[in-house]
Amino acid sequence: MLVRNIFAFTFFCALVFGCGDGLEDPSAQGVYTDDPWSVQAQQVGFALADGSPEAVGVLGFLNDPATSLRILDVDARLNRRAAQAIVHHRNGPDGIFGSYDDEPFESLAELDAVKWVGPKTIDQLIEYSAHLGWVPTENQLLGIYDGIAFSVNEAEVLVDFVNGLEFDDLDAFLNARAANALIEGGPYASAWEISEVPFIGRVTLKKLKERSQAASK
Repeated sequence: MLVRNIFAFTFFCALVFGCGDGLEDPSAQGVYTDDPWSVQAQQVGFALADGSPEAVGVLGFLNDPATSLRILDVDARLNRRAAQAIVHHRNGPDGIFGSYDDEPFESLAELDAVKWVGPKTIDQLIEYSAHLGWVPTENQLLGIYDGIAFSVNEAEVLVDFVNGLEFDDLDAFLNARAANALIEGGPYASAWEISEVPFIGRVTLKKLKERSQAASK
C-alpha cells in the first residue's frame, strides 16, 4: 500500500507541478514560427520573426564555434538535455563542429524543432545572447540581404514603409510583378522576409531602402 501511495503521489506531482529536473515539455515546440502573423502566434501572445534582431543574435550565438555545451548548460543555464540536443544538432553526427556534417541553425523554426527546446529555452537564449552583445541594436548591422546592408533602424523603417503601401504606391517605382508579390506576401515582420519575396532582388531592395529612408526624414 505504501509503495502504491508513493507512486501515485510522484505521478501526480509530475503532472501538476512538473517535478524532476525542470525539463521543458517537447509539446511546447512550434510557438516560434516563420509566420509571426499566424493564428497560433497571435494566440500564444509572443512570436519571434526570423530576421529580427533577437533571432539574428540567437542564431549567431548558437552557430559560433566558441559556443560549447558547457556555455549553454552552465553559463546560459539551459536545461542540460536542451543544451545537449542543440549542440548535437549543430555539430552533426560526428560531434565535431567545423566538419562536413555540421548543421548550423538557419531559422528559429529549426531551433524550435529540436527536442527539449521550447519557448522557455528560446527566451533564455535571447536573454543570454543579448547579454553577450550578439543581439544588434539601433545603428548596428542587422544583416545583408541580396547584397544590401541594413542596420536595425533601417530594417524597421523598411518594414513600416512597405507594410503601409498599397499596390499603386509600389507600382509607381517598382516592377509590377514585384509590387504585386509584396502586396500578396504582406504584412511583414522583418527586412529579411521582404528580401525573400519573389521578384525582390538587389536592385528592387535598394530602391525600397532608399525610398523608405527618404520617407522617414
